[in-house]
Amino acid sequence: MMKLVTAPRIAALIIATSPALAFGQNLEEAPNPPRIDGGKTVKLKRQAGIGSRYAYAEAGVLEIGGAINFSTTDSRTDAGFTPSIGYFFSDNFQVSALTNFTYTSLDDVDDENSNIDEDTSSGSLVIEPSLHMPLSRQQFVFAGIGAGAYFAEGEDTGFAVAPRIGFKNLVGRSGMLSIALQGVYAAQSEDDDNSNGTVVTVEDGANLSFGYSVLL
Repeated sequence: MMKLVTAPRIAALIIATSPALAFGQNLEEAPNPPRIDGGKTVKLKRQAGIGSRYAYAEAGVLEIGGAINFSTTDSRTDAGFTPSIGYFFSDNFQVSALTNFTYTSLDDVDDENSNIDEDTSSGSLVIEPSLHMPLSRQQFVFAGIGAGAYFAEGEDTGFAVAPRIGFKNLVGRSGMLSIALQGVYAAQSEDDDNSNGTVVTVEDGANLSFGYSVLL
């Protein structure tokens, strides 16, 4: 009489024979899953610069530093400081966070020819993607545009856009001197008591900054 092979018996047979089948085959490790960057994993690279295996503007390089700017006219004086941190998420492409603090002194003359002195402070926090192109192993030109928040003394928080172009030169082992021309366009809204509405004011300016940074 023929015996029926039930499902539990089939399952037990598969479980019992699986180890033998596995040991009898030449198994390899499972392949790595595909990556968006084409298989290249970006890791933090320390001690980049002269004498290092890592070059500036290479993916994974971290840069920390700051810049100062100063400008003066007959009626206005601006002095600012901008600490920054940047990371190359891809070769030649950097994303940076820049925090600017600016002190402004105004010396206006009214209709009665009397001086009116006014000191104000402002600042901004922008995120800036930028492109760095090498001129040589130690010299680079860069261009970027940042966007973020704008703060001014006694006013509401606004929105800022800051394009920037500049030049960098590697000095020492891992130091970087820079000079940059930056424009700032800031928009702020405030209530208009006369029209019971909101008025948007736009301010613009430009400055030349000198900076120094280190490659960690």
